[in-house]
Amino acid sequence: MKGILIKDDMATLDKASRNGLVVHVSESRSEMGARAASDIAHEVRASLHKQPGERMIFAAAPSQSQIIADGRHLPPDTLAVMLRSKTVARAVLISDLVAITGLPPGQYETSVGGKVDLHPDGRLNISGSRYLAGATTTLNDSIAYVAAKTGFSLGDALQMATATPDVS
Repeated sequence: MKGILIKDDMATLDKASRNGLVVHVSESRSEMGARAASDIAHEVRASLHKQPGERMIFAAAPSQSQIIADGRHLPPDTLAVMLRSKTVARAVLISDLVAITGLPPGQYETSVGGKVDLHPDGRLNISGSRYLAGATTTLNDSIAYVAAKTGFSLGDALQMATATPDVS
């Protein structure tokens, strides 16, 4: 599927959505009527705990979202609010798993993140920064995390990871 980037052109995004095009967006653009949103929190920076407002608005938008639930991309309370806002039917649990998962802590070179630091707790950062460079948590572990930390049942978490169709 080919796509175009519509940067800060809400009128075009709105027109495309109203005319039946499936618009795939990230971050807060889904309030314009897009059917799917990608990687909610994929680009969440270290300051999320200070400024979660935009992502909360995004979470409440009537679109489907892919959500990384690894315990690092989003704090547990933010994750719980987003999942409740989306509902089981509109939340798709995904993984941001990288190839160095399972390797010992250290500095690595990756094809998507360049130099990265893998910490003993599994956190993966762009080398020398606090920015995430992917995840080392498997989808199975993310399902367990959702069930343990958000108030959703294991069955709900399984549905979000396996049975909720991704329309993106």
